[in-house]
Amino acid sequence: MTNNDNRSDNAKKIQSVIEDTKRRMHEAELYKTEHAAELHPDEKRALIEKKRNRELSIDALEKEREEEERER
Repeated sequence: MTNNDNRSDNAKKIQSVIEDTKRRMHEAELYKTEHAAELHPDEKRALIEKKRNRELSIDALEKEREEEERER
């Protein structure tokens, strides 16, 4: 059975995910700033936690992208 695992564009796909995640982080930060007075404390905490999770994801994705670029 032949392995058709074409990974030639993985780094590009990972970079796209990184950019999308950064865009969502920026949008959430704008939302938090624009609606700070209206946000419930639980919503503020949730936004902060999502930001932290996204930062961790970006770090992991950047490492994965670097690995993919090295393996090309």
